[in-house]
Amino acid sequence: MAYDIEKVRAQRQQELNQIRQSPRASHVYIVMPDPPTPLCRKIQGTFPKDSDRIPELPHPACPNPRGCLCRYEPFVDEVGP
Repeated sequence: MAYDIEKVRAQRQQELNQIRQSPRASHVYIVMPDPPTPLCRKIQGTFPKDSDRIPELPHPACPNPRGCLCRYEPFVDEVGP
């Protein structure tokens, strides 16, 4: 199956929008694939969910032959009902 960067970009944007709309998430965490590329290591981190510094995913310069596999995950401060 070929890597469709536009499809992946739309999926990642949807993930990011869901995190930003969640009242439980305070930050966005960028998760790296295993094994990570040097670029993945550089952009990996935690960002306030309203930050304009959150890297765009998939990263257009990713050297992974399978395409950029980084993804957004919510960072939740509290757990409970």
